This record gives sequence, structure tokens and C-alpha cells, in this order.
Amino acid sequence: MDVSQARLFTLEEANGLLGELRPLVERMRLAYGTLHAARARLADLAEKAVAGGGSRMPPHLMQAGDHLESSILAIQRYGVVIKDLGMGLIDFPAELQGRQVFLCWRPGEAEVGFWHEVDGGFAGRQPLDPAAG
Repeated sequence: MDVSQARLFTLEEANGLLGELRPLVERMRLAYGTLHAARARLADLAEKAVAGGGSRMPPHLMQAGDHLESSILAIQRYGVVIKDLGMGLIDFPAELQGRQVFLCWRPGEAEVGFWHEVDGGFAGRQPLDPAAG
């Protein structure tokens, strides 16, 4: 991702958005989980739909797809980067000590407390407060 074109968040801004983002991330995770669990069935249904000219997609899977899409779009509208649908891992483009990085958050964390390099990932997360690491 070209972070130079992205909105840059302060730590305070990122933490301030968590109240709005938490329910969106949770809805995204649930919808993704539903679709992921049904992926073999989806492939079979898609094959039958193409052959028969119609869709036999179960309504709950169609709803999960709609929820997943709307949640992703809503999260992205904030300028937040989704890194892992299943984990609900999201990144906030930011500047730290004069360089562009990602502030990193996942469900279960009270606040944004980690960062990683733009070309790094979850495995390279470092605590914002070195004493906390």
C-alpha cells in the first residue's frame, strides 16, 4: 500500500475511532467466518447455478456476503486498512519518529498499542510503549 497517499492517523485519532470500528470489525469477522466455513458448499452451488442459469445460494450465505462487503467498505471509508478478515486485524496509516508506519489493532485489545513497519506485518508488531513489550 502506498501510505504516502493515505490519511495519516494520530494514536489518539485511531483510538477514538475504535468505538465505531469495533462493531464493524465484529460483523466482518462473523460474516467472513460464515462464508469461510461454507466455501466448499459455495463452490458446488456456484457450479450448479451456472449450469442451471440461476442461483441456489442459501439466504444466510447471501446475507453474510452482503454483511462482509458492507463492513469492509465502511471500515475502508475511514481510511483504515484491513489486514486479516478472520482475525479482524486492522491498521491505521501513521507517522512515527518521522517515518510512515502502521498502528495495529485487533479485537480483544482495549486500544491501539502496537505498530509495525509498512512493509512488515503482524509478526513484526512492536509495542508503542516499549515498557509494555
